[in-house]
Amino acid sequence: MQILYELYELTLNMFFILSKILTFLLNPMIWFLALLISGLLIKKRKAKKVFIITAFCVFYVFSNKFLMNKTINLWQTKPTEITELKSSYDYGIVLGGFSSYEEKTDVVSFHESIDRMMFALKMYYEGRIQKIVISSDSAALIDDKYKEADFVKQFLISLNIPEEDIITENQSKNTYKTQNLLLNCLEIRKILQVFC
Repeated sequence: MQILYELYELTLNMFFILSKILTFLLNPMIWFLALLISGLLIKKRKAKKVFIITAFCVFYVFSNKFLMNKTINLWQTKPTEITELKSSYDYGIVLGGFSSYEEKTDVVSFHESIDRMMFALKMYYEGRIQKIVISSDSAALIDDKYKEADFVKQFLISLNIPEEDIITENQSKNTYKTQNLLLNCLEIRKILQVFC
């Protein structure tokens, strides 16, 4: 049984590393630079022109906020309206990936997915959730000294949210592992999952 668990952990870690590599390789700026450099290095005039024009087309499409938002909206499901939710839940689960810790300035910086936390705080202050569960490890491949769940917890405590109302899970690097860890660790009767 121990061997199966270790194999499972190894698979999750490989998936995490692969996702980081794919995120890098699928970054439109990498494609833009690769096409542009290829276009500048190729000797054949016709191929050079094709690479450079393709590079700028890629740049235009992926830097156009309107086109990107429309494309992303095709993939996203419609969020649940607050009015559709039941009156109260024991836990609000906030998935990570919305902040980072700046060691030099000792400041928590928030990113575009901060609405996850804002929604959970709104629900907490309205009394719709009793406890906030923050689930996130470090998203770093190499230096994972600072775990997002831990420094966000400290930030929430600085906002005068009682420590007993904040639960952290700082071992998961992806949503699948979050689900398994939380369902195994918490006796959850009513769950409000917070995602965007």
